[in-house]
Amino acid sequence: MITYKGTLNVSAHEFYETLLLQICADINQKTKRELTIKDIQKGCRYRVKKKIGNKIQDSVIEVAKPELDHKVVTTNTIDGVVYKMVYEIEGIDDNHTNVNYYQDNGGKNEGFLARKLVERNMKSRLKEFEKYIIKNRSK
Repeated sequence: MITYKGTLNVSAHEFYETLLLQICADINQKTKRELTIKDIQKGCRYRVKKKIGNKIQDSVIEVAKPELDHKVVTTNTIDGVVYKMVYEIEGIDDNHTNVNYYQDNGGKNEGFLARKLVERNMKSRLKEFEKYIIKNRSK
């Protein structure tokens, strides 16, 4: 399992809402559906078939019912291998949040380089979330 821990200068609720918006956008783009945060908060599951070369890749993505402002869990099953991503969200105060991210790659790609790549990507992704939230606070 690969882990990354970061602190953001936004509230836990702001991060939680933005994370769910991002999940909605991802699902809507891949499935041509129009899900909302309320749909995600109930938990959801969808299937995507994608052609990679001459092979059809079958992917089932599930979003477990999130715990309000605390935990969001998604799993992606690709060709029988389960990949699990967990965001644990802990509010420090009204303007600071700790985010613990865990990624289980089904026992694959968990070596040193994969770990460093996930850490770098998550650090960048969390900073992008933070920038987006701060920029859109006043709207």
